Amino acid sequence: MTEDPEKEALSFIMDIDSGAKVTLLYHGDGDGVCSAVMVYKCLQRRGISNINPLPLERGENPFSERTTAKINGSDPDFLVVLDSGSRRGTFHNIRSLVIDHHVPDSVPEVEVFFNTWVDKTNRITSEAVFDLVKRIIPEDDIRWYSLTGTGADAGLSKAFSRYAGKEKKYGNKEIQECISLINASRRHCSFRIAEVFNLLVRSTSPSMFIAAAKRAGIDKLREELKLELKKNLKIAPVFSSFFVLFQLNSPHQIHPLIASIWSVKLNRYVVIAANWGYLPGKVSFSMRTESGKDLLVLLKKYRKKGEEIGFGHSKATGGIVKEEVFRDFLRRLGFKPKLLHPKPPDVHRGTLGSHNVT
Repeated sequence: MTEDPEKEALSFIMDIDSGAKVTLLYHGDGDGVCSAVMVYKCLQRRGISNINPLPLERGENPFSERTTAKINGSDPDFLVVLDSGSRRGTFHNIRSLVIDHHVPDSVPEVEVFFNTWVDKTNRITSEAVFDLVKRIIPEDDIRWYSLTGTGADAGLSKAFSRYAGKEKKYGNKEIQECISLINASRRHCSFRIAEVFNLLVRSTSPSMFIAAAKRAGIDKLREELKLELKKNLKIAPVFSSFFVLFQLNSPHQIHPLIASIWSVKLNRYVVIAANWGYLPGKVSFSMRTESGKDLLVLLKKYRKKGEEIGFGHSKATGGIVKEEVFRDFLRRLGFKPKLLHPKPPDVHRGTLGSHNVT
């Protein structure tokens, strides 16, 4: 790692010449996609046209076999990886820049590794990217992307406080609607985040993006997700010590929402929402807590070497593992084997009211 990774990241971007082929690999949440859009527009402003935006697919990481095959297939001269976690791996002979804000599990073998948790600024990836590319592209052209990305990951209060006095023309409701539509495209089983990326690139304001996304039917995906969430909030929990488990079968990525909602109500527990229906043969699960426990520290006690469990944030983490691995993991947490099956669980009348999908 360099002494000044932010400076090195800027130098990396400035080193990209107009004839270069560039791949942008980004996580498909609001923070990741908005970060990628800002880098894309920055490169365009510098006269670079051969840019391949590549969303991280469901259940993949930057160094998984499927992802690296896609990267190699585009044969890039430069690779920029955004908001996709910090873990060991290499892209071999491709000049690579990783920009991330998650707690690093390890350090990737890349030319420049710029992680804002490491540099102690704790900026969301969208904030860090904004701080880089505003030196190349006018702030007014990209600030609403950073507002949206930061708000998606850290909440609107942090986003607007970050730009206090500079961003009066955009209101909370407008930015929140952008976040909601982006999230719907990612959480829905149709996974239309690449389409949303293109809509964001073509839009010059939140209102323009909102109108375009609704014409494309992204708001209809959100309505489907609301119904799916309402149904799955009726799932009966199972307790083991300070862990509480909700098992669901949904093709949509609603397990993080289930975990977040219940973690507020069951604030003395570590909530696990396990989705047996999101990816074939695997369990995708989210863990959330308001108990004060550090999930990353806690999971080191239960995670076996090599398991894709417990990366990200101290209050929000999870993983995607094979079904048998997840059953074994639950046994380590004290859950009874007879409960560990992928059948749709029994439901009861929910005690939670309706929730918006944001």
